[in-house]
Amino acid sequence: MSVSETEQTDQSKTLTQDLGGDHQEGVVGLQFAFGPVELGGQISAERLRTQSVNSTNYYANSSWGLAFNINDDLSVSYSQARHLQTKTKKKATDTGRTEAQSPKSWMRGDSIQVAYTVGGLGLKYAATDYDNVAYGFDSAATPRKAQLVALSLAF
Repeated sequence: MSVSETEQTDQSKTLTQDLGGDHQEGVVGLQFAFGPVELGGQISAERLRTQSVNSTNYYANSSWGLAFNINDDLSVSYSQARHLQTKTKKKATDTGRTEAQSPKSWMRGDSIQVAYTVGGLGLKYAATDYDNVAYGFDSAATPRKAQLVALSLAF
């Protein structure tokens, strides 16, 4: 578990961002092992405190994974991740005033991995699929898929 807060001075007269407070971050993670099965997860958040229009002011992330060690040489795992981004926007009210609103955008992904190691040889495969990788708000989501095959040798 970790938490941090960074003091920021409001220099909005010289910068394009108006800071509404100190920058804050936090992370919590847990991991459990039950014989050949391991389960882990984490959540994290970052508050940027920017107040200028259309600036990202908050990120939240959560992820979990499950691994099964079939034997000493072969393992299979699966993981999921969820990410949230909010931006500061201004909207007009019925009274003629403007007030801040925070539209949200989600990004989601999952991945499956297989690893085989024997002696100094390692073979690894991962297939990952994400949607909305650009944190699109009003546009269509931008999906991304990736596959990785790796071979490693140790001497």
